[in-house]
Amino acid sequence: MDNPEDSSTLSRHERRKLRKQQFKEQHLEQQSLQKKSRWVKNGLLGGAVLIVLAGLFFFFNQATEIEKATIDNDASIGPTGAVTVIEFGDYRCPYTKAFNEGKFNQILKEYEGRIQWIYRDMPIPSHANANIAAQASECARDQGKFWEYHNLLFQRSAADKQNLVEYARELQLDSRVFEECLDSGKYRDEVNKDYNDGLASGVRITPTFFINDRVKLEGDVSVEVFREVLNQELGITG
Repeated sequence: MDNPEDSSTLSRHERRKLRKQQFKEQHLEQQSLQKKSRWVKNGLLGGAVLIVLAGLFFFFNQATEIEKATIDNDASIGPTGAVTVIEFGDYRCPYTKAFNEGKFNQILKEYEGRIQWIYRDMPIPSHANANIAAQASECARDQGKFWEYHNLLFQRSAADKQNLVEYARELQLDSRVFEECLDSGKYRDEVNKDYNDGLASGVRITPTFFINDRVKLEGDVSVEVFREVLNQELGITG
């Protein structure tokens, strides 16, 4: 293939002139790429800021109402009037399981008497037996052992009806009363209400935490992150 700018046929002066022109073109091209890169970067950052601001706006308009609706209706541990943590969780979610098996009790112990933890059900439809497991925890609550049953559900892998009843026996609940509660679907509507409230308040993954209607955390959050947020809400510095 012929090259229209074959430098071998050019004089020294012409070759020097050509090199300058090529250098200039490369420099202009590099500037153009850098400019485009800045546009993309700024656009992404701007979009992220808008998303965060939109999320905060939505959260501040929703969380207070959600919190008031849960104080008297859902399982809770810790004194009222303390810093309130509302968890939307799923017994069949590996991330909810990971958080509740270790970090949950560590946080409760570290902030004993200073936080109130409220648990709401968010059974993801694609998770097998998540809904009936949530109903079972409410049936255990009828007999005063919600948190014991709650912890056991995360420790065990099976959540079919037979195993759910067996867990009740293991905790020395009245298994007949427990099974009747489960079979009747007594808490089906309550579990579904929790789920719909979660959707309405912007819950899209489990677990999701709302702290004092000010902060929203998502996923298997570290103890360090929780500690930072709780200390801020409690006015603890240093």
